[in-house]
Amino acid sequence: MVTFVLSFWLSIFTWFNPVSETATTYEFTSLLFEEEAPLQIKIEGDLKDIFSDRTDDSRYFPVELIYSQPDHHEYRIALKAKTRGHFRLKNASCSYPPILLNFAKKDTPGTSLFSGQDKLKLVLPCRGDEYVFKEYLAYKIYNLVTDYSFRVRLVRIDFNDTKRIKSYDSLYGFFIEDQDQMAARNDSKIFKRDGLKGNKMNRDEYLRMTVFQYLIGNTDWSTEFRHNMRLLVTAGKPLPIPVPYDFDFAGLVSTPYAQPPAELKLNSVKDRLYRGFCPDDLAELELIFNYYKSLRKDILDLILSINYLNEKDRNDLVKYVEEFYEILENTKKKATVFNEPCLKNGTGNVVIQGLKVKS
Repeated sequence: MVTFVLSFWLSIFTWFNPVSETATTYEFTSLLFEEEAPLQIKIEGDLKDIFSDRTDDSRYFPVELIYSQPDHHEYRIALKAKTRGHFRLKNASCSYPPILLNFAKKDTPGTSLFSGQDKLKLVLPCRGDEYVFKEYLAYKIYNLVTDYSFRVRLVRIDFNDTKRIKSYDSLYGFFIEDQDQMAARNDSKIFKRDGLKGNKMNRDEYLRMTVFQYLIGNTDWSTEFRHNMRLLVTAGKPLPIPVPYDFDFAGLVSTPYAQPPAELKLNSVKDRLYRGFCPDDLAELELIFNYYKSLRKDILDLILSINYLNEKDRNDLVKYVEEFYEILENTKKKATVFNEPCLKNGTGNVVIQGLKVKS
């Protein structure tokens, strides 16, 4: 009887205090993501078979990752790699699918940049390096907004297929910080629960996130279905914190394949739509708007610093971001835009077809 009572109250405590849920504790290493300069790497292995495996149950293949330290010491790290993702995985017109690199602690030297890494997502070009740079930029902008964000590192990659003679172009990609290390860096844990709408999130972090999604013109996300979203729980903050990722459907990136969901009635992904919850009072968002205004120069400077993009692309990005700030300075437009989720026939809170609760 005592055991039953204790179990009952423990379950109640866990439900209302999600941070108490058990989760693996990870150490995090910041070495890989401390530098801004692109990291030159080479990946060797059975690359054709890896890139050709675009199934939901793709299998791992052994590869080697080679890179040199500034002192010219060369590291050769044995690991496994497989394709990953959803749209970009299945899109036959994508030049390269995204890759997941799986490191083994015993094969990863403690002195290397990859020490402490477990699984790293590697984003590769679907339709040209410029879209890699733009999506990388979206992550970097959100790093300016909050520490509750995924860090990224640009890489310049050479591929060497050791099984057959096949030529691959040298290209750019970027690593995305492991979700557990991102959580550990923020003294948090990954929270896996569906069905949580915006009003069940940490208020400040949720509003920062939703305004960011509007800034970059991204509607391809959901906290309720954890679509392109991770949730964190941390001591001292009883409500989950949303952390977005995957921005290739954002207007800021404007990949050739990106189309807005039909339910949103948008002509282009470059058309912005605010998809946060309906605010009781728009004044609640004013603190968030002022916060973004304080970041304006940093965001624009960041865009102009991405010299891997040509001048036209950088100017187009500046113009797109400036349009966001013009809305923040216009009281009438601001009220129209951010009250969209309150409209009876509005599409701000429409559920996108195909999204479903994860098992």
